[in-house]
Amino acid sequence: MHFDIDRQLSYISGKNIGLVRNMDRRLEFAVSGVLLLVAVAFVIFIDNVVAAPKMLLGRSLSAIEPSAFPLVAMVMMIGLCSAFLLTAYRGAAEPVPAQSDIEGRTDWFRVGAFFGILILYALMFDPIGFLISTFVAMVLLSFLAGNRSPFQILILSSAGPIGLYIIATRLLRVSLPELSQIEFAYAMVLGR
Repeated sequence: MHFDIDRQLSYISGKNIGLVRNMDRRLEFAVSGVLLLVAVAFVIFIDNVVAAPKMLLGRSLSAIEPSAFPLVAMVMMIGLCSAFLLTAYRGAAEPVPAQSDIEGRTDWFRVGAFFGILILYALMFDPIGFLISTFVAMVLLSFLAGNRSPFQILILSSAGPIGLYIIATRLLRVSLPELSQIEFAYAMVLGR
């Protein structure tokens, strides 16, 4: 009796990859379903979640309700989650391309690193200001995305935050947190 160990190992590993793929699909369905339910609950209870302005005349001074942006974001999330679940459900019978266990771990690491960078950005935003925290976040996200050109990273990470800062503060009249030194330099350059 001849026992082909290579064939057996490839058969076993093929079954394991299929199990991992099925677990990943179930996890994707579960995460999308939970996000969909959270977004729907947020839209239903938006008046209890978003606080009214603390100023006495705050509501009459603002042209936009404080709940407008969160409402738009949650409606978009409902649409995206619904579209994902619908297309994933329709394509459930289609075969998923083979993915090794190492590639799956790398993908989850990148997702975790992305959320870690966003949490770091949120924590840096108030203490060190918009420009520096956005620069640092964009540099880290560029590395995460695979960009290794220092020139491109420097240009994109510098020009993007400066352009967004000027648009937000000059055109949209939005106050962004910033260090005093940067505020003074910005006022001298643009003549605020």
